Amino acid sequence: AQSPITAVVLSADGKEVIVGTERGDVLAYTLATPVAQRSLANYGKAVRGLAASTDGSSILASGDDRKLHSLDPKTGEQRGVVDFDAELTAVALSANNAAIAVGLAKGGVVTLDAKTLAQTASLMGHTGLVSGLSFNTTGTQLVSSSTDGSTRLWDLATGSLAQHFSGHEG
Repeated sequence: AQSPITAVVLSADGKEVIVGTERGDVLAYTLATPVAQRSLANYGKAVRGLAASTDGSSILASGDDRKLHSLDPKTGEQRGVVDFDAELTAVALSANNAAIAVGLAKGGVVTLDAKTLAQTASLMGHTGLVSGLSFNTTGTQLVSSSTDGSTRLWDLATGSLAQHFSGHEG
């Protein structure tokens, strides 16, 4: 990549590393020798989060363009896009490929149905940029971390905060 790498994910089949760059590129690198690179997309603004479906059907990219992009991992064809009112700082996809979570620079988490890309919940509580997201293996809980020094565990069935961990510094 000709620009600093800002996000990375391994493809579902383990044969490619997908990277996002500060310049807005989404690139795929083969894990074979010799390494081959191909471009999947360029959004013109930094890619901050990448996620790959476990069935190999899609790549999710999010970032400073305030959009969540769903891409075909083979062709880079855009399958769907969702606009937000803030930069997106993180993205996660549940193991069953049913739910997506995006973190916002303004401090919040939005969940979406992975098939329709419709919003399912808005999880508020962080006062700083959301820096990380991860679903549990069953997709019933989501953990979020933030530059506000807190980590939050969310119950997705109710859309409520299950546990709050605070006091982290740095």
